Amino acid sequence: MPAINEKERSVLFYKRMILVVILLTITVLAVIAVVQGVQIHKIKLGNESRAAQNAEQAETIERQTKQLEEQMQELEELRRQKNELETLTQQQSERLAALEAQVAAAAATTSTTSAGGYQALYPDFYAPQTYSATSSPDNTAYLTFDDGPSGNTDIILQTLQEENVKATFFVVGTDNADNLARMRRIVQEGHTIGMHSYSHSYKKIYASVEAFLKDMYQVFNLIKDTTGVTPTCFRFPGGSINSYNKAVYKDIKAEMIRRGFVPYDWNVSSGDASTTKYTPEQLTGYVLNGIGSKSRIIVLMHDSSSKENTAQAVRQIIIGIREKGFIFAPLDYQTKPILF
Repeated sequence: MPAINEKERSVLFYKRMILVVILLTITVLAVIAVVQGVQIHKIKLGNESRAAQNAEQAETIERQTKQLEEQMQELEELRRQKNELETLTQQQSERLAALEAQVAAAAATTSTTSAGGYQALYPDFYAPQTYSATSSPDNTAYLTFDDGPSGNTDIILQTLQEENVKATFFVVGTDNADNLARMRRIVQEGHTIGMHSYSHSYKKIYASVEAFLKDMYQVFNLIKDTTGVTPTCFRFPGGSINSYNKAVYKDIKAEMIRRGFVPYDWNVSSGDASTTKYTPEQLTGYVLNGIGSKSRIIVLMHDSSSKENTAQAVRQIIIGIREKGFIFAPLDYQTKPILF
């Protein structure tokens, strides 16, 4: 084998070194490629996992949203059923009360003695004059207030005084000293005071003709003893015809008229009978819109303790009625009644 000189040995060494470097470089690049491939694979797997999680979460949210919508629909249905049940219960209660009143009236009629019956009751319970209510002047407005007196009566009386208007107050029973003083003020300031029952309990007073007379006799005496005035007019609680008195209202009306008392319903209402939610402006609107083409009006309002908005509305009601060409007057035994 020929001898390798120093130069050739050096060249061979460098070739081997170059080859080693190339192999190392290839190895390093391969390792880097493998590592990057593993990382990319992990990232891909992670992205796929997150995508799956997001899809699962979206599906869960959609499912929960659907369940919530179904629950809301069920809740709405339950509310509807509750309202229907409440309405039905109220109707049944009213029917039951009316039926009880009819039964009680029938029982009372059956038990009435032949010696005068209810006509013989309370011989001093008569108006000071016989029934003669025929006066019905046109363009006349009669403001009436039920269920008082109360603190709101003071506000109304002050407004009536300032507007130079006389009105009618149908009062209920009371033993409160302030309310008794208000009854006296009603009379002293030239207004009419009438009977609206002592208890204002529909079930009680409409049980029979006798029951009605007994209750009205109480408020009749209260007014006389408190004011010195004998009342000549009255208003049926709930109006002359209502669901509680269908069995007895004709007999009651006939007996009260026989005793000289004049009953008054109304043909314009403020809408304050069963609620306190209306504003003074709304109450005024109900009255003025209710007049229409009527030439003679009896306006229903209330002056009980919860009717603050009514008391605040009276002035605008007066102004609006005046602008329609009406004059004001209190009811008296000569005023022709408006009845249902």
